[in-house]
Amino acid sequence: MKRPDKIYTLDDGSKVTIKDIIKKTGLKESTIRYRLTHSKSPKKLYAKLQKHRATRYFIKDKEIITEDYVQYIKDTKPYYNKLFRLMLKAI
Repeated sequence: MKRPDKIYTLDDGSKVTIKDIIKKTGLKESTIRYRLTHSKSPKKLYAKLQKHRATRYFIKDKEIITEDYVQYIKDTKPYYNKLFRLMLKAI
């Protein structure tokens, strides 16, 4: 026997389930559960997922290291290569 879906009451008085929010937003269930535990505001709940940067910019000696420099380091340093690290594990 399946449990009935929990109904959440939002700040504006509307009642929704997690499945309703998934259909409207297309977000994962875990994302919606996290948002519901932190806020009942419809504005925050239905907000789009923000994109995160894969590579961050670091300041070193007052110079900004760009993504091109990070790629250069990954290409020239062998320990960033996955096969190289696998070879080291085998030794």
